[in-house]
Amino acid sequence: MSGGRKGLTLAERLAEFICSVDYEEIPEEVIERTKIFLLDFIGTTLIASINEFSKYCRELFLEFGGKPESSIIGDRENTSCLYASFINGFTPEIYDWTPDHRQLVHPSPLAIPPALALTEKRGLDGRTLIESVIVGFEVSCRVSEAFLGFQFYTPYPPVFTIFGSAASAAKSLSLNREETVMALGIAGCRGEGLQEWKAGDGLVKPLHVGFAAMNGTLSAILAERGFRGPKTVLEGRDGYLKAYAYKGRCDEEKIISGLGEEYRMMNTAFKPYPVCNPLQPVIENTLYIVKTNRIRWKEVKKVFVKVSSAGQNYPFDRSRYRPRTLVEAQFSIPYVVAASIVRGRFTHLELSRESLNDPDILEMASRIEGVEDPEYTETFLRDPSRIPVYISIRMKDGRDYDNFLDIPMGEPYNPRYEGKAQKFHEAIIDKFRSIVSRITPYKDLSDELIRLVMNLEKLEDIHELTDMLEEEPKEAK
Repeated sequence: MSGGRKGLTLAERLAEFICSVDYEEIPEEVIERTKIFLLDFIGTTLIASINEFSKYCRELFLEFGGKPESSIIGDRENTSCLYASFINGFTPEIYDWTPDHRQLVHPSPLAIPPALALTEKRGLDGRTLIESVIVGFEVSCRVSEAFLGFQFYTPYPPVFTIFGSAASAAKSLSLNREETVMALGIAGCRGEGLQEWKAGDGLVKPLHVGFAAMNGTLSAILAERGFRGPKTVLEGRDGYLKAYAYKGRCDEEKIISGLGEEYRMMNTAFKPYPVCNPLQPVIENTLYIVKTNRIRWKEVKKVFVKVSSAGQNYPFDRSRYRPRTLVEAQFSIPYVVAASIVRGRFTHLELSRESLNDPDILEMASRIEGVEDPEYTETFLRDPSRIPVYISIRMKDGRDYDNFLDIPMGEPYNPRYEGKAQKFHEAIIDKFRSIVSRITPYKDLSDELIRLVMNLEKLEDIHELTDMLEEEPKEAK
């Protein structure tokens, strides 16, 4: 196959979709999910903007200058639309707290920053922002799905979502079909990221996302100015799929099947905890056992954990027991289990330097052992929404507490939501409230922010929203 409908390349099919999306024709449930994910993005970006590395990033780009046309979330200073896209893409990824699409891609920090930057720059309305975010999400999800779950053997997933960033930017700029094809073509030649980020201190990982958000925005602007990219950027002989597919394993049909009728973004999960997605059920299961049985960590003799190999290699290697950095902690099963048992919670505070060196957490981690179960891995590979985790906690007095969990609470099809989207949305709103309750002045603005975002289609100028996000957040006392 070469591009789907006869005579059209994959980029041309995507461009048709991007240009045809009209607010009046978008299913209501997709619009509501988009607004909920925007609210989630705002909350996770605000809390991460307190982090020192977000501050370093903002200071650096503000030194570069640029026309003050787009907002930096959590900062009174405005900057160019390109720099704003970078900063607002980089910042939320610091805590790895944004939605995850089937273990493949994080669409929010790629789809949302370009749309915010460009709609604000041009004084556009809320409906345009919604349209732009939707196409950004959808293109990100579809291109990532084409790699059939083998993304962990290829460059880091945000390379896939640069197409979502370009799609979001192209929609915000109202590019025509040919210009949108060119934007996608240019973006595909600017993919960012390598798995080798793991060999460093980990902060290259969120930089990948910032670069992809900025380069997707730039690709659309270049296309608007007449620059041209390859129409066969995805399926061509030397195109994206050939370059990044693991041993040639990919399926072009995943990109275009049901395009415009089936919204894959609806299968995207939110993250209750600031860690990689395979560790979401690990924390959830640990906290369930601890809280249900009122466990005190000093009374714990040992902990046994059984997981799939989803998302990481050698999860119980000795190096995992004492993470040196925030990012290492986000991928460490022994650390997150220990911190959850000792603290009875897992938030961004458990990723601080003080927490990484907490002698209680490190002592608890030494009591944890685990294995990878091949059957769990097979379950995950069949259905990425299922991430089986079994945890057993043995107490010093001989009592045992255990639990098995396989569909994390962040998954939209978790039975707790009973198939009702509203319950899923309420869980994300609860997450937002919990996050902003920890930061001033936003803890006093949460109701107003929720109201604005959930009525986004009524905003005539997106500045009504971005103006509320200019105050620098601080940890609440």
